[in-house]
Amino acid sequence: MGPAASGLEGAVFPALVFGAANALFLLMALFMWLDFVRYRAYATLYTAGKALTAVSALVWCIFSRAQITNAVYMDDTGFLVVFGGLLAVIAGDMLSLCGGAALLNKLKRVDAALQPAAAENGGL
Repeated sequence: MGPAASGLEGAVFPALVFGAANALFLLMALFMWLDFVRYRAYATLYTAGKALTAVSALVWCIFSRAQITNAVYMDDTGFLVVFGGLLAVIAGDMLSLCGGAALLNKLKRVDAALQPAAAENGGL
């Protein structure tokens, strides 16, 4: 496999876990985009999932700091490429988390504005 693949054993696990989860989140986002009224209930799940992904990636980075430091000093290109990709996914997840939180905030404001109108119309 060569010297570039020597440090990949410790980096493959988080890359696979985050990659598989992000594929499902892309589908969830697609469904919400296509028919938001129908899939609106999943906005909270989407935001919570992105928060969980960001926290778990941070925890993995904390527990793998020795391996990350060794990869930097040993110039382990394979590990650093996978780690850089993982950091890019984490950055995207953080942006998605912010977008999901903004969407949930907007939904709360819309629901609060619609509740008095519905009460005035007799709950219709």
